[in-house]
Amino acid sequence: MKFIFIFILALVVSGCSAKFEGNSIVGLSVDSKKICIIARDDIKKEFLVSYKKILEEKGFEAKVIPRGYSVDTCRITSKYAAKWSWDFVSYLSEAAISVYKDDVLIGSASYSTPQDMFSSTEKFYISTDEKVKGMVEVLFPESKKQ
Repeated sequence: MKFIFIFILALVVSGCSAKFEGNSIVGLSVDSKKICIIARDDIKKEFLVSYKKILEEKGFEAKVIPRGYSVDTCRITSKYAAKWSWDFVSYLSEAAISVYKDDVLIGSASYSTPQDMFSSTEKFYISTDEKVKGMVEVLFPESKKQ
């Protein structure tokens, strides 16, 4: 009986971890280091600040542009979505980043926390920076600060 309880507990715990998923972007040329991030006023500014900072740490020139702005000057653009939840503190519970080159999707990454109240992980309490950094690593595994 004790074995069955431990086995079931292990199954529950293994299914309750935060996840980073996505499609990596490889082989961007040096002239593709400029990324225009399309800002969203309906999402906490904390996400945008983290995303821009982490892209710059990876060696990109990140420029924030408002929605509706002409993206003709940017070959590489990025859109994002994010949702915060509450569990004793406010935390980033879901997020997605999409990257486009000449209006064609070239990569995407997402982050999600467990959706049940029995989560044994504390990873969903990590900072927004760490969560965004995980998504940027999925998107740009080859890019390093130069």
